Amino acid sequence: MPSKIRHLHQDARGRYHARMGVPKNLRSQIGKRELIKALGGDRKVALRALPGVIAGFQAILESARKEVKLQSADENATMLSKRPLTIEAIAAKHYSQKMALDDELRGLRAGYAKVGIDDGYISDLKSIYAGSSSNELIKDVLGDELQQYRLRGYYSASIGSAEWRRLASRIALAELEVIKRMFERDDGAFVSDTPDWLKEKHDHTEAPKSPIQDAGHVRYGLLDLFKMCRRAKTGSEQLLDRTSKAYAKPINDFISFAGIDDASKITNLHISKWVDHLQFEVGLDPKTIKARYLPAVKHTLRWAANQGHIDPVVLTASVTVPKKKVDRDKGYTEAEAAAVLVHAMNYKRQQNSRESQQLSAAKRWAPWLAYYTGARIGEIAQLRKQDIRTENEINYIHITPEAGTTKSGLWRDVPLHFQIIDHGFLEFVEKAPDGPLFYPNTTANEDAIKATEKIAQRIGKWIKDAGLTPSGVAPNHGFRHTFKTLARRYNIPIEYMHAIQGHATTSSGQEYGVVDLKTMSREISKLPPVKI
Repeated sequence: MPSKIRHLHQDARGRYHARMGVPKNLRSQIGKRELIKALGGDRKVALRALPGVIAGFQAILESARKEVKLQSADENATMLSKRPLTIEAIAAKHYSQKMALDDELRGLRAGYAKVGIDDGYISDLKSIYAGSSSNELIKDVLGDELQQYRLRGYYSASIGSAEWRRLASRIALAELEVIKRMFERDDGAFVSDTPDWLKEKHDHTEAPKSPIQDAGHVRYGLLDLFKMCRRAKTGSEQLLDRTSKAYAKPINDFISFAGIDDASKITNLHISKWVDHLQFEVGLDPKTIKARYLPAVKHTLRWAANQGHIDPVVLTASVTVPKKKVDRDKGYTEAEAAAVLVHAMNYKRQQNSRESQQLSAAKRWAPWLAYYTGARIGEIAQLRKQDIRTENEINYIHITPEAGTTKSGLWRDVPLHFQIIDHGFLEFVEKAPDGPLFYPNTTANEDAIKATEKIAQRIGKWIKDAGLTPSGVAPNHGFRHTFKTLARRYNIPIEYMHAIQGHATTSSGQEYGVVDLKTMSREISKLPPVKI
């Protein structure tokens, strides 16, 4: 037993887990850096279960070792018989082999489906797929696979080259697809069809075709590069996130203005002339050009250069945004916020109104939620009934991109202030039908995002039309500034402010550990109730 106890770990919430590291040379076979299984909150029960769980882990490792030996024995014969493959074909082979291995391991031991997957491994794969990882990280995570495929004659690119990194990116995507289907199988769900980009790729041996060929010169269109960039960053083929949709128009506008399809021929002068055109001929606000138009083109070209698709372009074109005269803070004062909250509390939908029940509910509750959480109004407008949760007697909202979108692309949980609960918010949620709380139900993700944006805009207009928005304060976003002011006034530490509002940490030290619900609930309760 003593040799097993070191595999027993307790998390911050007091729950026990069995954990066993996967040797580096076996990670490519198992697809995990660590084997994890939850054992509950009772230490005695966990200790009794531990030996059997560890035995199961060891059986999984032993099976993977046998697979490695078999592959090594076949290496020399295989290497002479194979021809170079396209990057897509290599990724397709990787996907099919890993899915077959998953089938084998599930038949080996019943406990395999209950073994967790290391979140750090998934994070590293996403970084590799996005093209933001270092060569060292790629070698550490996928080095064994890449070396195997090189020895088999599938490719010949040198380590660190653009082609090598593109191959690593596609292998990482294939691995993420495998993990997705492993989760589906773990839950007993129907395993989705093979992704379209993997279908009919397995036996292709011809060299990949460049997007555009012109007398031996490879050309990439700016719009194609933009789509590649956004897919790499979001991990989605749909490009429905707000940034992708907001940047698409500037990309098309630049192509139309410059008349250039070949991204490698775009110069800093082209961008500079385009900026002047937007500002002085089209009449766009310099702030809009700086925030949306310039970044769309600059970020795409920089990403393309970093990935080796084009040569680096020196980009110095800019626009000057005149400083606006500011005579007050961007947030509401406590008295101004209270006026909006009272207005919301007293709002009642007219009996014969054509206004939806969800919009009426948004007017009643969204300002209160924004005031006490500092969340973006869009994050509140997208809340669903299942996003209002309770854990250890703490009531909280679950803000997740699954409900629509979040600016950071990350989820977070935020406890509810006691005044919101006292006013009957939980009773409202309990009576509400399943699905979105603040906009009419829809099943399409794109429609959900549009509906959320529309509700947020209507709430802002409603507050502004009531004459409750001071000059210089955005009716919705003003609550986000107000929360920061109140947090400082009532001594909520900055790392807790950031965790509650979904802001990035200010130092690497703050990234260690988590700010849990209990901590956030304690801090939010420091805010005094609004005087009605």
